[in-house]
Amino acid sequence: MQYSQSIQKYRKSTSSPILKPQSLPTINELRFAMRTRAGSDQQHSVKINQDSFIACRFNGYQFFAICDGHGQNGHLVSQYLKKNIPIILRNYLKDMSLNSEGINQAIIRSFLKINKDLFQNNIDTNLAGSTLVSILMKDQQIFCANVGDSRAIICQKVNTWMAIQISVDHKPNNAKERARIVNADGRISQRKTSEGYPAGPERVYLAFSDTPGLAMTRSFGDKIASKVGVIAEPEILEFKKTKAHKFIVLASDGVWDQLTNDEVMDLILPYFKDKQVELATERVVREAFNRWKQFSVLRDDITCIVIFL
Repeated sequence: MQYSQSIQKYRKSTSSPILKPQSLPTINELRFAMRTRAGSDQQHSVKINQDSFIACRFNGYQFFAICDGHGQNGHLVSQYLKKNIPIILRNYLKDMSLNSEGINQAIIRSFLKINKDLFQNNIDTNLAGSTLVSILMKDQQIFCANVGDSRAIICQKVNTWMAIQISVDHKPNNAKERARIVNADGRISQRKTSEGYPAGPERVYLAFSDTPGLAMTRSFGDKIASKVGVIAEPEILEFKKTKAHKFIVLASDGVWDQLTNDEVMDLILPYFKDKQVELATERVVREAFNRWKQFSVLRDDITCIVIFL
């Protein structure tokens, strides 16, 4: 299947537009699909979907990303990233002679620049931001860059199938992340019930304030949280694609809060043999939706990209 034809096909079956597929050639039969579903509040009213996704090609690279917005203007932040990060990243990757270290630095600089630009934008980011998990591919080289608690896995088969997490969840329970927040005079604690008992995940707060209450330790935006160590610098894992690598999954925490890495892999496997990537992606989103419906009065936005290698 041609890459350009694939994008046109998937554009029709997703609820959010993707970048126009100018000059997108066949890439070794690479197939992918993207699906998103809005969450709901306690009254079961469908809310604004704050997730965005990206798929594009530039300078010989293929770039995929999911942006998971949060806060009142989270959808504006994720849309800002969707619109601008491919442009900024493309500019930093113009030098086609870049080695691995140069590509890593280009990714870092582009992420930090877009966060700086975001602070100078008219979007109110005091209590709003977005995570971003991404895959940048060139030939056999793959770079997974992550900011926040969205996640990427790669599934491989040697003798048996295995799901390997290729991004770090940037949450307060991560010792390194926690240390940075504390060293920046931030406070980490859980919210409390009306009876005073701890409830929910650990969150990031100012030292003497109950704001912002951010559940991740890295993000774009979140101007108040940035004062206490919340950063937009990505962690990057670089590796070479091998014959054992079969597919990559990117998803927002609307998936990962309900499904384990292995569960996601197992949901996709029945569709992998026949290269039914659209059905595989739909299956993941549907199962995450059903889990939220079964176990919670709320439902987070659910977004997933599956890439068959």
